[in-house]
Amino acid sequence: MATDEAAYKLRRTSYASAAGNDPAFTWAAKYSTVSGSLPTLELPVVAVKNRSAAGSRGIGFARCNLIVETAGVVTLHLNDTSGLEIRLNELPIAPQNTIMFPVEPGTYRLTFAVDQTLREAPLELELKTEETTSVARFVN
Repeated sequence: MATDEAAYKLRRTSYASAAGNDPAFTWAAKYSTVSGSLPTLELPVVAVKNRSAAGSRGIGFARCNLIVETAGVVTLHLNDTSGLEIRLNELPIAPQNTIMFPVEPGTYRLTFAVDQTLREAPLELELKTEETTSVARFVN
């Protein structure tokens, strides 16, 4: 949720801090539609002074977890990369329509910073099972 403490933290550090476990960030469940789209304009936004231009909509954040059961490569597909910053756990990954990364068994967190001035399209993230060599699934 967009709190004053979260805005302060983002102003003092970077959007990357939302990818960690800082208690300044309060997360609320948001679910995709039946078609698999997460409406990004419904995400709570934070307008960070000196980073959000006057009149801009601000930055919204979304994240999800991926459970990996066997080592291999995970392949994800994004419908659109405009206005996105993406982090796997706390490491940045380039926003591309197809994202591939090696994994070991465990839980991985994907965090999306959504610049709502640049993006109105919903977020659609798909696990491409035919191109993934590990056993993995998204969880709540």
